[in-house]
Amino acid sequence: MSMPSSPADVAMISFASGLLASSRSRGAALASGLFFVSGLFLALIGVYPSGTRPHTFVSTWFYAQSFLATLALAVALLHERRRGPGVALLLLSLTPLLLAYLVEALVGWPSVAALEYFGAAFIAAAAVVAVVAHWQHPRMPAGSYRSAPFLSS
Repeated sequence: MSMPSSPADVAMISFASGLLASSRSRGAALASGLFFVSGLFLALIGVYPSGTRPHTFVSTWFYAQSFLATLALAVALLHERRRGPGVALLLLSLTPLLLAYLVEALVGWPSVAALEYFGAAFIAAAAVVAVVAHWQHPRMPAGSYRSAPFLSS
């Protein structure tokens, strides 16, 4: 049985790989691994039919893993003293949970699809912030973990 792939799966895994290649710290490298795993969960969403227990599990963990990866990247950027993108990613990782509960408490979500779209919008916004942050800083500082002799080839 081959695993189906969609453009979203490939994009998430490619994003994680690019983030790893341009990471300037171990924290950013950790975040890229978390994004990679969330891409695998995204691929598994297509494997299991909607409404089954495995589908619910992989769908939930795709969102949870994506927000954890965003949080990890935020902390890594803040540790690198890159406050602008770090704070933006911190807000994009923590705000969705609070807003989702607030909407549920006040009016309720009309459907699971609406909640998933809401989560996907925050994940997409975080990806844009991460790409811009890493595009603007392509050079690794001296002494970064990637400049270690055993990692260069």
